[in-house]
Amino acid sequence: MMDVRNYKEEADAFEKLVLRKFFLADLVRATALETGIPMSALLGRRVFRKFVAARRRVWWIGREDMGLSYSQIGRLFERDHTTIIHGCTRYDEIASQPDEVLQRAYLCQQAERIFKELGA
Repeated sequence: MMDVRNYKEEADAFEKLVLRKFFLADLVRATALETGIPMSALLGRRVFRKFVAARRRVWWIGREDMGLSYSQIGRLFERDHTTIIHGCTRYDEIASQPDEVLQRAYLCQQAERIFKELGA
């Protein structure tokens, strides 16, 4: 017989998958298109301020809006989870600014559009 806690955890995990409207890679594509930063630069290690800001925004959306773990985000970016934690913490400082809220909403809409276009 299945433990009730395990059932609830599995149901919660399934609900997150069903509610997700796009993948993190779609968000990276949308960010690259919007900012003009190549995907290779977003996923890379260059530390230009523009690159870092865009990366942190993607990481934060992945964590806060998509419910991904720091490790899951780190795998896509080939970073340690502690790097993702640091980036999200730094982004928290500006996350509530109105222009950032609008930018995140726009990027999520674009990521959803990309997801639908790719037929995933």
